[in-house]
Amino acid sequence: MSEIKDAYDFIIVGAGVGGGALANRLAAPGRDILMIERGPRLPREPDNWSVKAVFHDRKYAAKEQWRDGKGELFNPSTY
Repeated sequence: MSEIKDAYDFIIVGAGVGGGALANRLAAPGRDILMIERGPRLPREPDNWSVKAVFHDRKYAAKEQWRDGKGELFNPSTY
């Protein structure tokens, strides 16, 4: 990992599929890109590619709760 700098050309929040694709598209010589990820690296296992495990069993779903505009708690669909 490189050292943290005072400024970046781009900051990407989330190193998942979207963040990784965006970083790949933006990457060019001389560009400084910072990617921020909140969670740990997932283990490589067959369930990573299982629709049942990911979406039906919600194996990798975040356990946290957020508050909506009225202050009510809900479970976001984040992974």
